[in-house]
Amino acid sequence: MVSFKWDPELAKRVQLQEAQEIGMEKGMEKGMEKGVTEIVLNMLKKKKWSLQDISEVSQWPLDKIESLGKMHQLL
Repeated sequence: MVSFKWDPELAKRVQLQEAQEIGMEKGMEKGMEKGVTEIVLNMLKKKKWSLQDISEVSQWPLDKIESLGKMHQLL
């Protein structure tokens, strides 16, 4: 027979750690998205790259790049 004792403090710490890890992952994803957005905007503004080239480098679909460009009145 297996004996198991529930430790509510340990359960809270594990839950908190999991929540922090999830939050960190989401934050990193948002940061990466923001960074790529800035790079794409710079390609549109300063470098005058073609939409196809930007799409290949950024791995963004053309419609997303076009939408961003129009939103910032670059296209």
